[in-house]
Amino acid sequence: MSHFHRMKDLYSIVGISKQAMWKYKEHQGQMNEITENVVSVMKDIRRRHKRMGCRSMYYTTREPVVVGRDIFEQIGFANGFKLKRKPNKLKTTWSQRVTVYPNLIEGEVLNGINQVWQSDIFYIKIEDIDYYGISIEDVYSRKLLALHLAKNMRAIQVVKALKKALIARKGMDLAGCIFHSDRGSQYISDLVTQLVIDNHMKLSMCKLPQENAYVE
Repeated sequence: MSHFHRMKDLYSIVGISKQAMWKYKEHQGQMNEITENVVSVMKDIRRRHKRMGCRSMYYTTREPVVVGRDIFEQIGFANGFKLKRKPNKLKTTWSQRVTVYPNLIEGEVLNGINQVWQSDIFYIKIEDIDYYGISIEDVYSRKLLALHLAKNMRAIQVVKALKKALIARKGMDLAGCIFHSDRGSQYISDLVTQLVIDNHMKLSMCKLPQENAYVE
């Protein structure tokens, strides 16, 4: 089957048009460019002001940015610009820290399928309705194991996508297979973690989006 027909079947399965997918890719490219611009501005300010928060940087910068304050802050937080607060010595109870898993695929050489699966969450608008998509791909074969669309980004949606991928590789030995993603809270949830553990797989996370490049 040709690449054209495979893609046509894929569009049909998820209920989107080829034009909608190209429009999404164009939008994603614009967002990546905006993110790079914002991060560059923040790096320049942080070199001069080590302790300036993201909101203060937004009001301080003289560089042109095409996003509002809240998006500017979100980009900053996602790229490590959130300030660390000193702990209050009088506080006697502490909330548990969020678990962040190490990047297990860095420098990894693959020689077969089911060694690394990568996943990503993306945004797409179809006929004026907002959807979130979750993709899971086998890195070695570059085969798309799951593509799941939903109207929210809750952890259960990642579980549904992962279950689809598990069905796609049903009967195969998945012990030690690395499930790699970004540091989205959905991937750190108890629901996803337990499903990965139950299938004898390993969780892995990247620090930067480009480290998840196979599915970004």
